[in-house]
Amino acid sequence: GERWPKGMLAALTLGHAIERVHEASDPAAGPAKAEALHLLQGLAEDPAGTARAVRGLAVSDPGEALRPELVDLAEALETSAELLAFGRPGA
Repeated sequence: GERWPKGMLAALTLGHAIERVHEASDPAAGPAKAEALHLLQGLAEDPAGTARAVRGLAVSDPGEALRPELVDLAEALETSAELLAFGRPGA
């Protein structure tokens, strides 16, 4: 019970991080932005793996404007992973 409010806040933070990546307007970040949004398709099945992939993208060369947004997104995925996996077999 006590951990779920924290998890719910993490899920809200995740939504905000996704929105910030989606709204990033740096033209140089286009390919990295598209890749990050594509990686999010796997977040329901493997939030921790998605976080690792997004973090890897952040340390590549996504552009200075997108890098902090990707780091925030990876952190939000890591923090909300337990809630996102709740009820899934093996979770």
